[in-house]
Amino acid sequence: MKSLSITQRLYLVSLLLVVALAGVAIDAWFQFQHVIDLAHETRVSRVPQVERMADIELGVTRVSLQIRHGLLVTRPEDLAATLADIGTKRQEITNTLKAFEKDLITPAGRDAYRNIASLTDAFWVVGLDNVKLVEQGQKEAAFALLVSRTIPARNQLLAALDTERARQNDVLNHDLQAIEADSAFTRILLVALVCATALGLVALFGALESLGFTLDDL
Repeated sequence: MKSLSITQRLYLVSLLLVVALAGVAIDAWFQFQHVIDLAHETRVSRVPQVERMADIELGVTRVSLQIRHGLLVTRPEDLAATLADIGTKRQEITNTLKAFEKDLITPAGRDAYRNIASLTDAFWVVGLDNVKLVEQGQKEAAFALLVSRTIPARNQLLAALDTERARQNDVLNHDLQAIEADSAFTRILLVALVCATALGLVALFGALESLGFTLDDL
């Protein structure tokens, strides 16, 4: 079998280098796409989910404080404003829970949502009974219900929210670490390929020169 000429060998090596470059470029494309997908998911899902848990915690806490505040006010207009604020917070909490459910993408998140939704319903059952007593001016009964049932129901809900917020933070941190690791790997891969290509070309032309060939000979 006839051996390859120097020119043919040079073309073959060049082809191999081109194929290697194309392969790494394709791999880098998929790596960067993965980073982009993770970053998008983090921005549109993970971060908002953590914020929603915090918003619900604040809303539930404010409702319980407003029930207590309703026991202390003396003017009808102040009581009306307090009760209106409770109604507004209830709607905000409901809307936030719906948004939270909509963006769930894992079984763990759905399980957490079912627990939180159940505890939220339980909180509103006793909370609205408490609001009625406040509205009717039955302050002693309202205070007793607040202490014995409303606050414990609130604390159970807050505990579940805190657990889910911690889980969401862990997932968020994991995603951020994955983004960092994928970016670093792709960067190293590209730098290694450029260096290997450069060294390959230097070695190739060095070998040709040692054999007495010049570019004019090719």
